[in-house]
Amino acid sequence: MFVVLLMMLQPTEELEPPPNPARFKGPSLERLIAARAAIAELVAETDLAIPLFERLDELVQEAEAAQAAVDPIERARAVARARAQSAIA
Repeated sequence: MFVVLLMMLQPTEELEPPPNPARFKGPSLERLIAARAAIAELVAETDLAIPLFERLDELVQEAEAAQAAVDPIERARAVARARAQSAIA
């Protein structure tokens, strides 16, 4: 019966895109930063929140990097920082 149900479903390529694609994007950078700050307060009280804080910190860094890649001024600043760091090393 399960196989029959799977065969009745249409492939996803034939389905229409969602009416509001922005709804399916990840959380904004501002929300990630706020969540990281809230979890940082928990880390001050208990070590149990450290893995969550580390994951949120990674997500913030990824979101900042993605935002910098889109904004040409931020991208230029990142290139300048990287060049300055490589000159020091």
